[in-house]
Amino acid sequence: MTVIEVSTTVDVPPAEAYAFVLDFEGHADYSEFVRDVVRRGDGSVGTRFDIELSWWKLSYTFPTQVTAIDEPSRIGWRTPNGLHARGEWAFDPVESGTDGGATTTDDTAGGDAVASSTRVTLRAEYDRSRSRLPRLPPLVSVDDVLSRLKPVVRREATKVFEHAIADLEGERRRVTLDVDVY
Repeated sequence: MTVIEVSTTVDVPPAEAYAFVLDFEGHADYSEFVRDVVRRGDGSVGTRFDIELSWWKLSYTFPTQVTAIDEPSRIGWRTPNGLHARGEWAFDPVESGTDGGATTTDDTAGGDAVASSTRVTLRAEYDRSRSRLPRLPPLVSVDDVLSRLKPVVRREATKVFEHAIADLEGERRRVTLDVDVY
């Protein structure tokens, strides 16, 4: 099983980051490789998102399905086809003094402390040994695709996160992504 985690901190409360990610159809605006995102359902558990990808010599519709919702801290997902992938989006409040986040007091919530920053993590688990990969064009190997794809994924993830965070926070800034693969 391969696990990939990508995380960064955004300067909005967890509920705002959660709502932004849950509006998944808007994510097509952030990547040149995502042609379209079609939602099938109301956004609750069981909703399916068909993500139409196009890169290099490949085009593929990547279906994902919402498996769990714990508002505003988690959105679980899986691929309902032969790819054997699953994961989650996690939204963790950042305490004052950690990773640049701050805590403010919300007078409407009876003076309760409210995190003004959120650690957003996308975790994806993929079981290559059990997965049926999409058909590749003639004379194109999986290893060739993977060697070409790795640097593109890192650049694209940074670009996507920078654009999304600019929309979320209201201004563009440099984004630091923590990427772990194990």
